[in-house]
Amino acid sequence: MFKKWSKYIAVCSLVLVGFNQVSWADDAKTPPPPKWYDTINVSGFVDAYYSYNTNTPGPGTPAGTPQAGVNLYHNFDMRANDLDLSLVELNIVKPVDDKNKAGFTIGLMYGEAADVIACGGSLTACPLSPEQAWKNVRQAYASMILLPNLQLDFGKYVTQMGAEVIESKDNWNYTRSLLYTLAIPYLHTGARLTYTVNDMVFVQGQVDNGWNNGAENNDGKYYGIQLGITPIKPLPIIINYAESSEPSTITGNVSDALSLLDVVVTYNATDALSFMLNYDNASQKDAIANGTDASWNGLAVYGRYAITPMIAVALRLEQFNDADGYRTGVQTGNGGQKLTEETLTLEHNSLAGCLVRLEYRHDSTNLSTNTAAVFFKEDGTPSQTQDTLTLGVVHTF
Repeated sequence: MFKKWSKYIAVCSLVLVGFNQVSWADDAKTPPPPKWYDTINVSGFVDAYYSYNTNTPGPGTPAGTPQAGVNLYHNFDMRANDLDLSLVELNIVKPVDDKNKAGFTIGLMYGEAADVIACGGSLTACPLSPEQAWKNVRQAYASMILLPNLQLDFGKYVTQMGAEVIESKDNWNYTRSLLYTLAIPYLHTGARLTYTVNDMVFVQGQVDNGWNNGAENNDGKYYGIQLGITPIKPLPIIINYAESSEPSTITGNVSDALSLLDVVVTYNATDALSFMLNYDNASQKDAIANGTDASWNGLAVYGRYAITPMIAVALRLEQFNDADGYRTGVQTGNGGQKLTEETLTLEHNSLAGCLVRLEYRHDSTNLSTNTAAVFFKEDGTPSQTQDTLTLGVVHTF
């Protein structure tokens, strides 16, 4: 009996030894170099929403008013009392690093957001322009590591300005702020250099065709500089400044000079609690019909608390001062208007890549209805306020 089992043990031992020898031999082999497509990342998402506006500014809202069927001063959730597709995005990225010195980023988009960006922030009046041909290309640029910590990007890319971005899933709230909608550009086409000094400091400079310009519309350029400072790990600070020659939307003068200061400060108090502040101050020379300069500024304050890894609540308080009515297009005898908004967002982020946000937002103007009608109800009655309840669903892949 013992002899019989000893034969089985000897055979098993030989098999195990042989297996180990094969495994060690495999481990000793140099792995094959990755294929070119192994270094490319593909991702995207689908973003849809339903927004209920208590003013009910449906298609029956009087023609000629700025609120015929839309949530006024909302850009990527503009359709009122309607189910709509905000954005479908597909990103194809070959990142650059110390081993891969060259790469690219291609970002494609479709939906209401693409239309709004191509129209410069409005769906109510959108003349044909060269931007229409490229409205489905959010980003398309090549990247190169020129020197250690120095990267060059060349092509079309999103703006460096602001606390928020085009993608709602990457913001704390579903709707975009007044500052993102009215104070800053969306996109640029040009070249930018980014130099990372260390973990605490980086600087970026760029030269572009202009403010939301894919094709140049004048002889001037957009010059921007960005400084990032992190004095302590929980406190990143971003300072942006830009100057550009842009045509006035009122006079059409293409020699008008525009300057913009943008500051974003974030404080991550704990892993669950964060705060953020965004300040913008801008001016454009000779932008008003009487030859005077236009100026606008605003401040947004944010707070976000993660109740659980999947449930969070966010609050945004904001004021935008359009002193000359240039950015909102509402001009009175006393100048422009001052807008405020308060937004409360409840978020549920499932493990399956589905983000659901329920959001209440209150917009108001300092203008009385006797001075200038801003918000309108369906029967044409003017209002100083606008209240919306929005359900947004984003599925990421």
